[in-house]
Amino acid sequence: MKFTSIPQNGSSWRDSLPVSFDTELTEPSDVVLQIKGLEGLNITRRLYSVTQATIDVAPYLKSYTCTPPQIAEAVSITPSKSAQRLQIVADGVTSPYITLFHTPYSSSGSYLLSSVEQRQSHPVGVPILLTVYAQRQLTVSVAITTSRGTTSQSYVAKTNGMPMDIVIPAGVVSESVQSIHLDIGDGLERFCSVSYDIVPMSSNATTLVWFNSSGGIESYTFPTSLRVSYDARLADGADVERYVPLSSATVCYRLCSAFEPHAKMERLAKMLFSPRVFRLDGNTITPISLRSRHIEFDSHGMLKQMSLEVEEAWKGGVR
Repeated sequence: MKFTSIPQNGSSWRDSLPVSFDTELTEPSDVVLQIKGLEGLNITRRLYSVTQATIDVAPYLKSYTCTPPQIAEAVSITPSKSAQRLQIVADGVTSPYITLFHTPYSSSGSYLLSSVEQRQSHPVGVPILLTVYAQRQLTVSVAITTSRGTTSQSYVAKTNGMPMDIVIPAGVVSESVQSIHLDIGDGLERFCSVSYDIVPMSSNATTLVWFNSSGGIESYTFPTSLRVSYDARLADGADVERYVPLSSATVCYRLCSAFEPHAKMERLAKMLFSPRVFRLDGNTITPISLRSRHIEFDSHGMLKQMSLEVEEAWKGGVR
């Protein structure tokens, strides 16, 4: 038994991922194929009466794509939930590790997959989320400045060639913090520095999270959120004389951005191309639906402000 072809590292599971093998036997036989990876991934398939075969493993992995990070109470550096490091096992013969992502990525160099400015404002109480790639090791120095001075803490994580999520949780981005500075390196040298000036957050602001075309996580806090509508439906068999539970209940609200610079508006506009969009509330990330994935630019092809209508499940009231 030998593998004759496996997907390249840095491939996307949104594309075809053919795995080919040769039993090296003259007579056909049944082959047990296993796909093993992170998050308890262990899928078994049996191929009947083969000497050579090719199987596309991508359909078994799509449920893992475009998954946001889990936010803990402390700073964390973890493999992206949308990344996978797996092995194929055919009748006890194991392939080399294959690293995959929901978009293709280069496995050389060290770089940011999220879009960031070197210095930017960031709302208090909103986690900082970044997706980064480094070949073997990722080092992150976090310097937090308050009125009492600056404290620094360094973090190191092995990457195994996978895209990594850096998460600074809501509790760290507290009201006492004036700024947070990140120095990001690959164990050899620093390749990125980002400074966040912590600013107040309005009471009706809403933060959305999505994925860019490189697979990196993005976020933006819309300063204005306005209710548009409620929608509630009773379960089948509604009768005014007896209690009937709701079968569904949603709330729609309109989010309005600030008047941002051109580069930031371009980043926001591309949210529409993200397969999934989420609302970030404290350390909780919740999927939402965009009522429309359509925006229009002005007569000069520019976008000065963006307005979105989003829907999510109603969480209050009698059900």
